[in-house]
Amino acid sequence: MIKFESITLFVKMCTVTALLTSSAAYSLGFSQTYTQAYLQAYAQASSKDSKQAPAQNIPQNSIYQLNNTWLDQDGHERLLSSFSGKKQIVSLIYTHCAHTCPTIVSTMQAIENKLSNEEKNNVGFILVSLTPDTDTPTVLQSFAQSRKLSAHNWSLLTGSADDVRSLAAALNIKYQNIGNSEVEHSNIMTVLDQQGRIKFQKTGVISNATFTAKELANF
Repeated sequence: MIKFESITLFVKMCTVTALLTSSAAYSLGFSQTYTQAYLQAYAQASSKDSKQAPAQNIPQNSIYQLNNTWLDQDGHERLLSSFSGKKQIVSLIYTHCAHTCPTIVSTMQAIENKLSNEEKNNVGFILVSLTPDTDTPTVLQSFAQSRKLSAHNWSLLTGSADDVRSLAAALNIKYQNIGNSEVEHSNIMTVLDQQGRIKFQKTGVISNATFTAKELANF
């Protein structure tokens, strides 16, 4: 989690997010301008803490510039950059969601099932919890088992509320806590290339599974 040592920088990041999310850049279609602006603000803020400085060997427009530490379903600490080398499909969900989230996960599973064995070796699936206070590694592990998510291809992550907020902002994803541990959120899947750069985004519905699987083979 970033520890903002400068109130000015924190306000700047909030301002960047507010301006861009209220503009035409905030849409289902991926906006290079939005993500680049957010990551630049993030880098400036985090540069005050060398331990949290974004990685230098990662493209500036890569989500892996977010250098927060997460816990996966096995309780292991993970940096987002540890997922480099494979294409990744990322979605923000929470395990006790009874509406949108099950559809997102089913869609990602449908994409996985449409991939060849060779393609499966080059594609990962990442689920990030929107309710990190309740989605502990143990809960994530139980969820993965109940949904039959392969440990080889699937990573479920939990982090601090600030970590989630940073990632959601960089991915241009809206969400809002509405009480009783429920969250309203965008049902977006984000496809990343091997270096963590956003290639495209699609809504997490079954009808988009075939398109997404085919597009994964095109880069």
